Amino acid sequence: MNMIWIQDLIKGTHISKTKRFLCMTDSWSETALADYQLTKLKRLVGYAYSHVPYYKTLFDSIGLQPQQIKSLSDMAKIPILTKEIARKEFSNLVPDDLDVNSRKCLKSKTGGTTGVPMPFYKNTQTRDFTWGGYYRWYTWMGIKPGMREAVLWGDSSVLNNNVLVRLKKRTLDALSCRLSISSFSINDENLPLIAEKLIKFQPVILRGYLSSVLQVARFFNENHLTLPSLKSISTTTETLLPIYREFIERTFKVKVYDQYGCGECNSIAFECPAHQGLHINEEHCIVEVLDDSNKQCVEKIGRIIVTDLDNYATPFIRYENGDSAVMSSLGCSCGRSSHLLKEISGRTADVVYLKDGSGVHGVFFTDILYEMGFSDFKYFTRFQIIQKRKGDFVCHLEKTSTPMPADELWRIRSVFSKYGNNVSVDLVDTLNSDKSGKFRYVISEL
Repeated sequence: MNMIWIQDLIKGTHISKTKRFLCMTDSWSETALADYQLTKLKRLVGYAYSHVPYYKTLFDSIGLQPQQIKSLSDMAKIPILTKEIARKEFSNLVPDDLDVNSRKCLKSKTGGTTGVPMPFYKNTQTRDFTWGGYYRWYTWMGIKPGMREAVLWGDSSVLNNNVLVRLKKRTLDALSCRLSISSFSINDENLPLIAEKLIKFQPVILRGYLSSVLQVARFFNENHLTLPSLKSISTTTETLLPIYREFIERTFKVKVYDQYGCGECNSIAFECPAHQGLHINEEHCIVEVLDDSNKQCVEKIGRIIVTDLDNYATPFIRYENGDSAVMSSLGCSCGRSSHLLKEISGRTADVVYLKDGSGVHGVFFTDILYEMGFSDFKYFTRFQIIQKRKGDFVCHLEKTSTPMPADELWRIRSVFSKYGNNVSVDLVDTLNSDKSGKFRYVISEL
């Protein structure tokens, strides 16, 4: 059964209609997309000034009127909304005409990986464009409604998991031809059963947290198992480092399609079959990548600033979500005009400072491990860098069932020590995800 139709029926959304519209705009020119964005931006800014106390106060304090936003470049006149400001001003970000009890209003919250979870509201329109963009992406991968889908995801509720909740979940899964596996229960003890379920189910698409997909891929690789039914794999939530993409694709013999979003906006960018970057879902949001001086930067890492053009329930205009990325200067060979994020670099806080003072992201360490010949995941799969002081760091390697020779571990320690004053590298049985189910390659306590 068509999962989109089920969502529209249960939640009162218009995802099917929105998806059809987005499949049509897929062929729009860059100019047409920009004009569409500007029309939505003007409408959103005008509404925010009239009905959202935070923006009314903010605009008045800097002498900015909504009619002064005449082009997309005029967005720079609007101060950036940080997470700290959003948490502090939450009540003032809620529109004065919002009916929080309406079916069209959904209460949500951030995952809390960078602090205390922040509540906010979503209207029907932002959910339409979130899911419409998501299912348009399925068409890019050649996935049709009703095809079998396996999902490795966190439970929607950890504590409230009574019989009624489980029954509802199983019913929705059955109607949607979906196999749901909790990422919270993926461990060495359960992996044989999980593999058995996947092989029996024969999914066409496997999607989920990158760390969960990696754990399953490692088990399939070690036990020489296959999933010949697979057409594509989708990872999200965590940064898809090149070494992990290669391992997953080599194990399952299909391409990995990356995607990017955040709880405050969702469905920000998706990877197409050309695999040259992630197409920004420009009908839904505006993405800026800024340097430390708040200037647009291209082909280098910058801070992500996102504007949800559809959420009038809690408007996020020029919102700094704490992530970093690289904006591509090139178009995509697939022919789509939407701008590309060349890579998602992770959270801006996930930077490791080396002994020479330079700051690097997780890909720096995977590049080293790859060059050292550890791309086959024979001795370890994931790694995690922990830093409490600049120039010093600890590296944990999640070991496999194959013992690593002492000289190989020493070799890694020797190379990593070139980049830090005090460096520790050790093997551990398991690397844990955070409370939201996300795995962090870098944990900075600076």
